[in-house]
Amino acid sequence: MPITLTRNKALFAVILIMMAVLGRNIASQAADLSSANLPNPDSYYKLVILKDYTPETGFQFIARDNAPYGSWIHWSLPHTWTIWQLHRGLMAFGVEKEAALLWAGGGLTMLSMLLLALFLALAVANVGSPQAAIVSALALASSPPLFGYGQLVQITHHIFMLVPLAAAAACFLRREFRLSRWQDYIGGALLGLALWISPETMPLVLALAAMRAVIRLQHPLSGSVWPVAVGLLGILLIGWLVDPPPPTFTAWALDHISLSWLLFGGLLSCLLLHADSCVRRELPLLRSMQEQIFALVLAAMCWLLLVPDALSGPTGLIPDELRVLWYGQIKELKSVEWPSEWLAYLLLPLIAAVMLGCVAWQNRSLWMLVLAVSTLIYAVLGATHIRMGAAAAFISALAFSIGLSKIRAFISLHNSNTPLRE
Repeated sequence: MPITLTRNKALFAVILIMMAVLGRNIASQAADLSSANLPNPDSYYKLVILKDYTPETGFQFIARDNAPYGSWIHWSLPHTWTIWQLHRGLMAFGVEKEAALLWAGGGLTMLSMLLLALFLALAVANVGSPQAAIVSALALASSPPLFGYGQLVQITHHIFMLVPLAAAAACFLRREFRLSRWQDYIGGALLGLALWISPETMPLVLALAAMRAVIRLQHPLSGSVWPVAVGLLGILLIGWLVDPPPPTFTAWALDHISLSWLLFGGLLSCLLLHADSCVRRELPLLRSMQEQIFALVLAAMCWLLLVPDALSGPTGLIPDELRVLWYGQIKELKSVEWPSEWLAYLLLPLIAAVMLGCVAWQNRSLWMLVLAVSTLIYAVLGATHIRMGAAAAFISALAFSIGLSKIRAFISLHNSNTPLRE
């Protein structure tokens, strides 16, 4: 009797796949974590911040580059606070403090990998198929750039920041794009949370918000997108109030939630409201897209002109001290060099972008086109800045799995009438 693969069964299979992969990773790296043998200097910085916590002063985000004074660093609060709470839970079971901090940090990375795969599979199952949801987990599990940061010995935010983005994608990519205002609220709040965790998520936040906006234009019954704008701005304002830039950073610093990101959230919210306006005015789809693209270009120009030194790129928006100390020394900011790296960083994004682009053309789907173009952009970002590879793996797995689910040869694997080309 054939087994019918439902969405719930597919999600359970995804959990089993990721638990097997992560379990092997934990078994092979548990000794290194216990002895604090960590490959990334940022992991040690994170542990120092956690160990120096006091109820009176809170977390002191000072790296030890410039002893004895230190240099303020740019990490925001959510990842650090989450590790702190997990470590308190471990200590309640009798684990010694330093071991609790190590296992809380490594365990959070493992949990983030599991949640990333689960939310990604849910999004794919909603708009694709259960089979494609399982493929999404396999795509994540086989991604070298993703697992560069998704290891037990990585106590960093690079996987943690992708979890709210995957959850937002699951909120926006609903079955048949049914109306669900509360999911739009939550999705917008999750986009804001991702920006709060790290401004590196800016391109993905923009891509997911644009995808939701064009869904609104092409599928008006999916509901208004103003709740997305409200959720996004609300979380950014909370982050600005409780976690402002450190003392040596300007109010516009790119490397921390700042006025730069409040302005970005405000402009993005205006674009979402404009999409609602186009639907209310019952404009033809082509005219709506023309207005939306013009508004996007205008918003990008405003952000670049209003944010001081934005035209200089990231180096123009961080303190001079940090630029001298470490910016030019970070290997993660360099491009891929070896043929094996080009293959690891570009193969999945390029295949996913081309496949989903073709499917978008066949189905006349604007949101698929937005996702395909975003994946192509991330192929470039991941190849030119290695630290973007994990984010590129996430959006590539999403695009690849959705594109695959729309191909007839994948839908009907045993249909001999399917054209040989497919």
